[in-house]
Order: sequence, then C-alpha cells, then structure tokens
Amino acid sequence: MKKMFISRVALLAIVVTFALSACEKENENAQVSNGKATITGKIFIDYDLSNNGTGTTYDAVTSDFKMYAMYNTKDLILNTSGTYVDKIVPVTISADGKTYSVTVEANTKDVTVTLYSDDTRHDQKQAGGTTESKVFSLPSDITTTVVDGVSKIVDVSFDAN
Repeated sequence: MKKMFISRVALLAIVVTFALSACEKENENAQVSNGKATITGKIFIDYDLSNNGTGTTYDAVTSDFKMYAMYNTKDLILNTSGTYVDKIVPVTISADGKTYSVTVEANTKDVTVTLYSDDTRHDQKQAGGTTESKVFSLPSDITTTVVDGVSKIVDVSFDAN
C-alpha cells in the first residue's frame, strides 16, 4: 500500500511538472496598447528686425524649414529591459509657416518626446535696413511628456546666431 502511494505521488509529480513546463511563457516585452498623442504649437522666428517697433513681429518659417519629434520605443513597452531605438517623426509645418503639428504613438505610460530642428540659414533684415545672413536654431531641444489621447501645446522660439 505504501509503495502504491509513493508511486502515485511520483506519477502525479511527473504529470504536474510536465503540465507546467508545457505552458507558454508570457511575452515579457509585450507592447502596451498604443494610441496617439498630438503636439502642436506656434513657431516664433524673426527674419525682419526692422518691423519690430513696439514689440517683436514674428515671421513665417520658409519652406525648407524642418522640425522633428523623437521618442524612445522603450516608452511603448511594459518591461523595459533590453535595448530600444529612438523613433524620429517629421513634424508638419502649417501652410502659413507659423504653426506645427506632430502625432506620436502613446499609451498609458509616459512617453517622453523631444522636439528638435535642423539649423537653417536665412537672411535677417536688421533694424537699420541692412541684411545679415544668420543661422536660426532652437536654443535647446524641447522635451515634453504625453500619454494616449492627450493634445499638448508647446510653442517653439528660434534664435538667430
């Protein structure tokens, strides 16, 4: 009787071990269900200093102007162990050149988005009427955090150097 009990316990242990080892391991890097977030804003750039009488009059950016939004794909994953890449999305500049908009993937976790631009060379009319070639750039990259369904307004201002 004792032998039969031990045999049944051993058989049960083997069956349980087999059953547990046959289970699939959950995907540790499962994606969070992704939606979208939108970042919009005004673009402040001054190509003409001669018309700034009582305050700065901002101008439209030129058609060659480019901005980007960058975020790391680790922000879209539950378990962030491992290596993830930065995703770069071009920003849409409005037809009038005074506003921008970009839509990025987002979910319930914070997704950190960095806005940056290419430097652009443009003539700037000086207060005295002369023109100087200047390089326009953001003073630094601009970072904001979004989640699914959020619309953020982040205005950007460019310096002339």
